[in-house]
Amino acid sequence: MREKTMRIVTLVIGAVLVLLALFADSFTVHLYDETWQYFQDDTPGIPLHFELTLNQMTLCTGGADVTLFAIDADGKAREITLRNGDKLPEGYNISLAAVTTSTEIIDGKTVTIHDIAKADTAETEDYYAEESLYGQEIMPFEVYRHIKEILHDYDTIVCMNGKPLANTALQCTDSEEITQTVTTDSAGRLHGIRNRQIRNGVTLTYAEGTDVYRFTFVLEDYPIFTGAHFIIMQPVFRIFGAAFLLMLPLELIAAAGAVPVRLCSGSETGFQIGDGIVPKDACPLVKSVIGEAAVSCVTHTKECALTVVPITCDCKRKMAGMLSDYKRVFAMQIPADPKADASIQTYKAELYRLKAELEAVTGRRITADSLWQAIREQHEMQYELTRFSELKMRSPSVITGTQSILVMNSYGCGRTPAWTQHLRSLNDSLLAGEQIVAKANRPRILLTGSPVLFPNILPSIAKHNNVVLCSQRKPP
Repeated sequence: MREKTMRIVTLVIGAVLVLLALFADSFTVHLYDETWQYFQDDTPGIPLHFELTLNQMTLCTGGADVTLFAIDADGKAREITLRNGDKLPEGYNISLAAVTTSTEIIDGKTVTIHDIAKADTAETEDYYAEESLYGQEIMPFEVYRHIKEILHDYDTIVCMNGKPLANTALQCTDSEEITQTVTTDSAGRLHGIRNRQIRNGVTLTYAEGTDVYRFTFVLEDYPIFTGAHFIIMQPVFRIFGAAFLLMLPLELIAAAGAVPVRLCSGSETGFQIGDGIVPKDACPLVKSVIGEAAVSCVTHTKECALTVVPITCDCKRKMAGMLSDYKRVFAMQIPADPKADASIQTYKAELYRLKAELEAVTGRRITADSLWQAIREQHEMQYELTRFSELKMRSPSVITGTQSILVMNSYGCGRTPAWTQHLRSLNDSLLAGEQIVAKANRPRILLTGSPVLFPNILPSIAKHNNVVLCSQRKPP
């Protein structure tokens, strides 16, 4: 009966992943890297536009003299000067625009051509260029994207002289030079353009009297489940160990500019594959990890830069050796007796070894400032996790055990500040008492042993018996 249930669960999860992959065009991620590098291409005859390639931004001017503007961290538009190879100044990586004006004779009339190019990017501090910030003096005709939710679609707004351009037909040319007519509604929202077209760049043309506005817009916006999705998150580190990476110094990893990604897997598929590779007495977690690595069935396994394995048992030592056949591996020795003086010195030496390895892989030096910032981020995360743990103990319960396990297991899948912010919002919502999931004084089941990891949790046990699940998991 249990095997049949696991097969059904596996099929359901597989179906969900297939559906997500099919509709991934509507789900997007952003480049969490503020080090944009600017280049300028002055080849004549090329229309004014920006090209975004990972962390490289190229402005094609067509040989025209342009004026550059950027939005700073305070949301103010400022004129800036950049040369080839320059990195965008700190705080100016939100949006960049280039403006130029020329005149042409069309049908015997002198027409003023306003060429505008804009590139909107994403910044690490949860800020998105979703408003008309340049002002009508700089940009009388502007297109911007209003993000409704981070994983949902956008509204594309067209403005003229600071107001939405309502019920208007525009000419749109995409990156493949296909031109079509698109329209705005009563609120200035643009219809008829797909997300993919805007990611690759579109040019919208609008005429008003003797003025013609050509606005080229590109958005740093990558769909999930693609190679670009994982490349832009580089360097990504697969971290082996307890479910919340308790054995590894996450502060060092973050200080090196890397993203610690938890590997612990509850995948039955990976376990079945690994069962035929590793010794029979190995734990299910090790079998699942080896199974996934052997067939590269997880996309970001192939894109990772380093695998760090804390050696806490003989199986992990064997696993580190086997994984070195697939990826670059750093085996970190964890002393068995943490209270012994010799153990402290051993662990300290391992930290210095890991620091050198991280710097070699990332090409970034770990400084006192970057380490201090990472420590602060980790402390903020631990504070919110402590709040979450206290809220879980409330009676009547405000969150189910299955939900709380999924929340805590989501740590180690991205950068810490963003995860902390989402957890803070969840804590505030739970504190406000917006939901009650079970009556007071309901029985609670404690899950212990091998890490409880998606998808090996069994929510039906609690759901069908009206109990609340809890686990022995501790905050990192």
